[in-house]
Amino acid sequence: GRIPSYAGLVRNHTNQWIVGGKDAEPGANPHQCSLRRSSHSCGASIISDQWVITAAHCIDGAQPTQLSLRCGTDFHATPGIDYTIAQLIPHPTYDSWTLDYDLGLIRIAGTFSLGSNNINKIALPDQNEELPAADLVTVTGWGTLTEGGALPAVLQTVDVPIVANDLCSQKYDGFNDITERMFCAGIDAGGQDSCQ
Repeated sequence: GRIPSYAGLVRNHTNQWIVGGKDAEPGANPHQCSLRRSSHSCGASIISDQWVITAAHCIDGAQPTQLSLRCGTDFHATPGIDYTIAQLIPHPTYDSWTLDYDLGLIRIAGTFSLGSNNINKIALPDQNEELPAADLVTVTGWGTLTEGGALPAVLQTVDVPIVANDLCSQKYDGFNDITERMFCAGIDAGGQDSCQ
């Protein structure tokens, strides 16, 4: 799903923000990786010893040789462990205009050494698990802290509440369609969010 704040956002495929967050505790997010096109491009999360999940718009149209993956560090620009990408799989029904099915998988060449070097898989919800409105979710990433700002050196984290899809659809009316495959999270007043 997409995890934007829903307060008056318009589609913007190039800016990534983490607003109102804080520096992540060192080593607290061993699932977090930086997807790179020579420098940080998108976030990704380790889900097994060979696979990561990211947004389809981050890999759509790309070839594996154009990207790399850096994991095991809270600093996107400093050494962690760099991995060669073997395969990119955007969701087969990804829609680049509506961002429906905005999920993609990346297979690395080789395997991750899970549980060492600050590398581990993320805990995923069960397939049919509901995400109730108002429950807090944690967003992590290296998105800019302000519009037009530089990427932060340190991984950022922010907790935001899930927003009911009907309310999110009202807030996005005229901008984006919110489908049953998406969920929204954020604070209506702003101040804390992640958006892309």
